[in-house]
Amino acid sequence: MTACSPKDTFHWQTKSGGMYLLSADKTVVGQLLDNRPEGIKVAGEITRLDSSTFRIVRRFTAVRDIDSASLSLDFRHHSRSRFWMIPSVSYNGNQWGRGKEPKGAAENGQWRTFLYRRTPIPGATYSEGDRFAVATWSDTPTGEYHDFSCSLMPEESQTTHRILWPEEELQTMYRARDRYADGYKKHVRLKKGDTVTLTLYLAVNAVEPERRAMRHFLRKAWEYAEKPEIPVFDNQELWELGIRYATESV
Repeated sequence: MTACSPKDTFHWQTKSGGMYLLSADKTVVGQLLDNRPEGIKVAGEITRLDSSTFRIVRRFTAVRDIDSASLSLDFRHHSRSRFWMIPSVSYNGNQWGRGKEPKGAAENGQWRTFLYRRTPIPGATYSEGDRFAVATWSDTPTGEYHDFSCSLMPEESQTTHRILWPEEELQTMYRARDRYADGYKKHVRLKKGDTVTLTLYLAVNAVEPERRAMRHFLRKAWEYAEKPEIPVFDNQELWELGIRYATESV
């Protein structure tokens, strides 16, 4: 687990069998949780990226064959949410306008789940509580097997940020403007010895007026994201490529 120094704004503490994030004044911001079926062991680490941003890795390893595995990694913020969003998906539950966008965080008594690709930052969720703004997201999966989903669960006294594997979209799937389809959940069998890794980035900052605290997590998400290397041509190369296009393609 990560170490902390006196100058760090936030630090982790193990107590009552769990990992808790504390502020500098020892206020409990929230708790780290994972959910897994019997027959899976878990290991991992927390890496401090800066004073208020962490990368949390959990490796789930099957110790026996499991017909249908379902895993999740949560950060449970110990505060009611005054504002929450899943970027490009839901803004405080989309309780505005006459459109049929997904309304609220739950449907038919079950929390909504969304494929990570629904939001431009993989699996991103954001909420503002009484004191702290909390954001979580993950890395872009390296293959279809690693595709995951996200969920945000605002309740009366707590707000849970979750990533879950394998991918699902429940209870229904938003397929086009104001149009829905049946939800789905992938079923993946794990053999003894198989390992699934979930990575959760966590950024915590003080709440600011007019939702300005979200700029911190947006900047960090961009900073830590993998970016394609785009070639940059000098003027002579651009000229030669333009001449080639004119002579060979026009």
